[in-house]
Amino acid sequence: MGRLSSALQKCEDFGDRGLEDVPRIRAFGTLLDRRVQAAPPHPKPKRVKRASGKKRKNRAASSQSVEKVQGRPSDKLENLPSSKSKKKTKARKFNRARFDRAVQAAELKRAALVGGWRNLGRGRKRKAIDPKDFADEEEGQRRFLRSFQDWLQDRGLEDCLRRDARRDPSAELGIPSRPFMYFKYKAPSVKKGPTWACNARMRPGRGWKRAYHGTWFYGLGSILQHGVLLESVNEDAGHEFWKPGLYLTPKLGTATWYGRAQRVFEDDMFHRAIVEVKYDPSKKKVYRERGGGQIVVTSEAAAITGIIIQPNSPPMRGEERSDSWEAQLEC
Repeated sequence: MGRLSSALQKCEDFGDRGLEDVPRIRAFGTLLDRRVQAAPPHPKPKRVKRASGKKRKNRAASSQSVEKVQGRPSDKLENLPSSKSKKKTKARKFNRARFDRAVQAAELKRAALVGGWRNLGRGRKRKAIDPKDFADEEEGQRRFLRSFQDWLQDRGLEDCLRRDARRDPSAELGIPSRPFMYFKYKAPSVKKGPTWACNARMRPGRGWKRAYHGTWFYGLGSILQHGVLLESVNEDAGHEFWKPGLYLTPKLGTATWYGRAQRVFEDDMFHRAIVEVKYDPSKKKVYRERGGGQIVVTSEAAAITGIIIQPNSPPMRGEERSDSWEAQLEC
C-alpha cells in the first residue's frame, strides 16, 4: 500500500502545473519534451553495403559446394561406375613369346596332316551331292547345332564360341549359296589350364580390315584352341600356295569354296567351316584378284574374330570333300 500511495501522491503534485512544467524524459536516446509524447520508434539497423555481382556469385557457388558435401556422406560411392556402365578394356599387347608357343604347338599338331586331308578329298571326277532334305532349313541348323555343341564340349572348347544369329551372312554370298551360322570367338577360359596357356588370340588394332579363311573341319579344333592361323610354307607337308604366308580373302564366297565340305557327325550332312578375321593391311605381302581375291599376310597380322559355319552344304562336282570323319586326321 505504501508504494501505491506514493505514486498517487506524485500524480496529485502535477495537478495544476502545465505540460511545460513536466520534467523532460529521455527514451531510446531521444529527449521527450512532453509526457504525453509517444516513445520514438526503435532505431533502424545500419544499412549494409550490397556486394557486387561477382562476389554474390562466388558466395553462392561456395554455399552450394558446402551443401553438396554435407548432403552426400559418401561422394566416393557416387563416382563408382555402375554395373550397367560399359567398362573400357585395353587391348592386349602382342606377346611374342606366347604367340611363338601357340604356333609351335599348333604346328606340332598339324605336322603332315594337311597332306592326308588333301589325299583323302581329291577327285576331280567326283559327282555333286544334294543337300539333305528337311521340312525347313531351320531343322537342319538345329540338328547341326546340337551335334556341334557336343563336339566342342568333347574338346574343352564349349566356351570359345557364342552363337549370334544377328550376324549370319546372307546365303547369296556363299559358293555354294546356302544359309550360314555365325559364332563369335573368344579365347578359351583360364580354367582350362593348358588349353588357355597355348592360346595367342590377338585383338585387332585400329584400321584392321575384315577378311575370311576357309579351312577343313579337321583343323577347326586346333584353331580355336591356339587362336592362330598357320601360314602355308611347306609343299612337302601338303601345303598349297604360290607365295609363302597366310591366305585370306575379302570375299566370303571364295572362303566358302576353300572351306571343304565334310561329314563331321553321324547326321548324313556335309558342313563347311570359315574363319572370320581382322587383318593388319600394313602387313599385307601381296594381293591378287586371281583365285577369287587372295590376300597374303603373316600369322601375327591376323586376329580371329568369329567362326562361320555353312551347315548342310554338300560338295559340288569335282570339289574336294571328306565323306567321313577320320579321328586320326584331326589336329
